[in-house]
Amino acid sequence: MYLQIVYRQWKLLCWIIISAIFFQAFFMAKGIENMPFFLYHMFGSVQSSNDSINVILIKTSEGYFNTNQLSGREREMLMNNISYFIERKKQGFSDPLGQTVANRFKNRVSNTTYNYLQKSLLNDSAHLAAYPGWWKHYFDQVQNKKYASVEIVSTYIHFNSSMYKSQTDSVVFTVSNK
Repeated sequence: MYLQIVYRQWKLLCWIIISAIFFQAFFMAKGIENMPFFLYHMFGSVQSSNDSINVILIKTSEGYFNTNQLSGREREMLMNNISYFIERKKQGFSDPLGQTVANRFKNRVSNTTYNYLQKSLLNDSAHLAAYPGWWKHYFDQVQNKKYASVEIVSTYIHFNSSMYKSQTDSVVFTVSNK
């Protein structure tokens, strides 16, 4: 009914609306997440309730380092990439994007270009193994005090009637001044 009224008054808008409906249906059927056509399951799933959450903390000789004393940018540079490092470490430092790069570019570009793209887009094991040293160097730059040794630990915060930290920490990596 609405489309009939729009079609009589403004045919171009009617065709734009019909096209948008068609593309939305197409992308939903194919499962393609494409702006501005969103999939319902992206936002419509029920979130499970958890009694704990995994957190990454910086442990120094004086205790846990309070990252809130850093600027937002510095805190993000220090903390947000640690989970990526943990996942790569679990997978033997292999980059999961390797298959994506191969699917998109292999046999479509020259071998020289493909090798350049692999080198530019993927993290190799040598670069990932050097990450703790880079992290410590950046940590030393952004905070005012130098620590002899710093541990990155993964732990859990439990939610019951009150919040409390787990007694056991899993060490992600330890870096010390050389």
